[in-house]
Amino acid sequence: MKRLDRICRSEGDDSVSGINVCSVCGNVWSSRYGGSSPKTCPSCRSALWNRNGVRKANCFRCGHIWITSGSRPLRCPSCRSRLWYRKELTITCLKCGKVWTDPVHKGCGVTCPSCGLLSRKEYSVSAKHPEDSGRNGADSILTECIIAEMQSMEGTISRTLYLRNKGLTPLQADIIVRFCRGESVPEISSRMLLPVAETMRIVLPYIELCDSGGMEKRK
Repeated sequence: MKRLDRICRSEGDDSVSGINVCSVCGNVWSSRYGGSSPKTCPSCRSALWNRNGVRKANCFRCGHIWITSGSRPLRCPSCRSRLWYRKELTITCLKCGKVWTDPVHKGCGVTCPSCGLLSRKEYSVSAKHPEDSGRNGADSILTECIIAEMQSMEGTISRTLYLRNKGLTPLQADIIVRFCRGESVPEISSRMLLPVAETMRIVLPYIELCDSGGMEKRK
């Protein structure tokens, strides 16, 4: 504002056709002798100098910083990540099913608390935390008795209907029955067009109850 005042005092009305303020870097300059609006700011060279809502965006996946006029860009222009704005992400180990929240950066390894360092194919990343879905998931319904009864039944349809009668949603029942009969989490996700982390979130209570009850997971 001080610089704007100095420009207004030092330039006469005959020589100043307009005062420009860059919304990106705050630079203030005058446009002389008429003409069209400047294409870029003479200081930061940004073409967004006269846009509303301009801000700096920082990608937490690769560290790239860029200027945007959107409320939330779809992707980082550098690493193309859709989760560029999340400081922490939910990580699911596809080897043991462990789920935890941690920063994930491009080029940095991911270490499972149980399995150690993981390759990119051995974990999935999601912006959604497991607790975001509340207590209406499979973990609030499944018990060791329900699992044992389900495993004793013959046929996919009978098992699915049994789990649905116990309170699981059709999606939850279908995923657990598929996993029980031998399909892997990535295979289920691919067939049902679901994120791997979402599939693992539904399967994990089943795995934990089988382990605690000494039951086989696949039957």
